[in-house]
Amino acid sequence: MVGPIPDMTLWLVLGAGVLLLAVWGLLERRRRRRLVARLRAEWGRPMQRDRDMEAIAHYHWAFAEAAEEPLDERTGKDLDLDAVFEVLDRTESPVGQQLLYHRLRTTPTAANRTAFEALTARLGENASERERLQASLFRLRQYAGDVWWLTQPGVLDTRRFDVVFPFVGLVVPSAILLAVVWPPAFLAAFLGIFTNMAVRYRTAPRLRGPLYYFRQVAPLLAVAHAAGYLLATGAAHPIAARGRTPRRTESGAAPG
Repeated sequence: MVGPIPDMTLWLVLGAGVLLLAVWGLLERRRRRRLVARLRAEWGRPMQRDRDMEAIAHYHWAFAEAAEEPLDERTGKDLDLDAVFEVLDRTESPVGQQLLYHRLRTTPTAANRTAFEALTARLGENASERERLQASLFRLRQYAGDVWWLTQPGVLDTRRFDVVFPFVGLVVPSAILLAVVWPPAFLAAFLGIFTNMAVRYRTAPRLRGPLYYFRQVAPLLAVAHAAGYLLATGAAHPIAARGRTPRRTESGAAPG
């Protein structure tokens, strides 16, 4: 007796899925090779690019009062630190630009300076670690790097009636579950959907800014997670005793 004929549609769908995954993997591998080649070609060389100095400086001036011995604006102009910054800037992300600008205008503590020098030496000696970190930081180029605005007072314009929003959000799933045993509850689900849309439209203007900053949190945390290996070797600080034995030495500054 002949067994059941397999469903060809299912096999075609599975085959197409496998083919798409294979093509995506090849394209991703090719993209990463090109990125690494570009990073190696640019390593240690000046980067000619447009820089929004006002946006880069915002981070520094927001935290200048908390910094240890920040340089005043007049001294910065006398030393032409903006020009110095453009020469030293080999960073991979707007966040790195902000931190470099801030560092040029503050006096780092001894512990901070030691850790910074250890990180610079480690990444200069170990090309594979440096390229891995640079590739992770490259993902942040599409973001403005102003996630730090979330720490500023008044960034969230809260209202007293905002406390009801979580309960409004529970109306739809609760109504759908209730509709299993009481079908008229579907009406409450539809009303909840329209209510949520109205609330979203009403609150959009004052939440547009904070939501823009919140969207940068996940990419920044992903890069921080990828860079966690720098302190995960089990060795002592600073920067995990500069990691394992270096494979080769190359000149350049630590990526940011």
